[in-house]
Amino acid sequence: MHLPIPTLIFVFLASFALADEGTGTPNTYSVTDPLYAIIAAEIRRTEAELWPIAKPIPADVISRLPPDLQAAARGARYIEVSRISGLPVPYLVIGKGARAAIVVGKVVVFKTVPGSKTNRDMYLWTHEAFHLNQYAELGIDQFIRNYLEGQFGVKAEGAKSGNIMETDADRAACRAFWVAKPGYLIRCP
Repeated sequence: MHLPIPTLIFVFLASFALADEGTGTPNTYSVTDPLYAIIAAEIRRTEAELWPIAKPIPADVISRLPPDLQAAARGARYIEVSRISGLPVPYLVIGKGARAAIVVGKVVVFKTVPGSKTNRDMYLWTHEAFHLNQYAELGIDQFIRNYLEGQFGVKAEGAKSGNIMETDADRAACRAFWVAKPGYLIRCP
């Protein structure tokens, strides 16, 4: 069953829009709320559709990732958003926005697939590998709960975003591959 695009836009993307504009309020949903079930179903469906057309993460990228993120990366795939037809969630989130990528289960969807030679490239791979590891450790349902609660959370010191899942991913990426302008932190520590 495919959920109508307006439902997805409202449920999934509203969290980004509200939090990014600073108008979000603390999340009071329980894990049984329809919000989580709708998003989990859409992530599972989208992951299943993308998996066959996505490619395994390159071995040279995996070998440069921090050791604690390599296992999750080995079991994952990646794809560039331009290869996706229609309007699934990844296209709506990163197609025209500032986001460089989104992880959908075990598939990383990049706006532009990074290489593996520069710190910026590996910072992006590491950030997304951190999310792959979060999915692996938490499972889709808990990942969604934590992510959405983070979208409406209090901004941490030194962060552009209040989402602790994003700031944690940035901290891990910055520790491994320093960059001048990280995505969710004001600067790499």
